[in-house]
Amino acid sequence: MRDMHYMSAPFIWGPFVPSARLEQFGPLRLVGLMRQHNAAQDNKAVYRVLFTQWHDYIKQRPEPPTFKRNFGVFGCMADGATHFDYFCGAPSEAPLPQGFVALHLPAMRCAVFAYTQPIGALRDFVRKVFAHELPAAGLSLLPSRSGMPEFVERYWDDFNHSTAVGGLDLLVPVQG
Repeated sequence: MRDMHYMSAPFIWGPFVPSARLEQFGPLRLVGLMRQHNAAQDNKAVYRVLFTQWHDYIKQRPEPPTFKRNFGVFGCMADGATHFDYFCGAPSEAPLPQGFVALHLPAMRCAVFAYTQPIGALRDFVRKVFAHELPAAGLSLLPSRSGMPEFVERYWDDFNHSTAVGGLDLLVPVQG
């Protein structure tokens, strides 16, 4: 099982979690920005650094964008329990703009959870999904392997990254 240290904080009763639906996802090539962040920060600090990353991505992406839907990808813990890798970007087959990276997501079966609450509470939502909802649904995480994300954030078309208002799907790779 994957190293889930970032989920080890005490459970906080957070946003309602709707039932998961299962979906085949990928393969998919995303183009965007990858950065490493401190996992020990509180929710507000994590929100600020991710908001800054999204802001930088939106400023730097080629205009007009050749894509509509944006994705956030939470990578495996970079060094155990203190740092995590986060990618923000969108599907694209175009050449890489300077400073951008390509992230290739493999085909995977995912449990999909809709999220419509304030973005600042997303971390608590993710904790609840991993700690309670996946086990309650009888779902198991995929074993750790290279190139497999911990989870994917698929932002809905109405999501505004400048205001952090709108919905997203949380995609969690599962066995089966």
